[in-house]
Amino acid sequence: FAAWMTEQHWEDMKQLFESWVRSLDAATGKPNRHDVDLFNHYLRANLMSGALPHEMLDLADQMREFDLAPNTASYNLVLKTMVKAREVEGAEKIVER
Repeated sequence: FAAWMTEQHWEDMKQLFESWVRSLDAATGKPNRHDVDLFNHYLRANLMSGALPHEMLDLADQMREFDLAPNTASYNLVLKTMVKAREVEGAEKIVER
């Protein structure tokens, strides 16, 4: 994962994350455990791949399905997309949250 981040293989990262999320841990047979940092890497890959603001918001909301709460870094990635798209009102609402 780290190598692909460094080499900016955004589409590969997105596919790996999406596959990993649906997989079971080989050692335990249980679903893989996610954390906020891993999910933020997924958000960054989506940002760098040109995701739209509403897509990024949906991804941040999807974190809750995994019992994760978006953190400041998560919202900063969403905000970057909003700034790029010049969605000032949406960005202001997120900052107010």
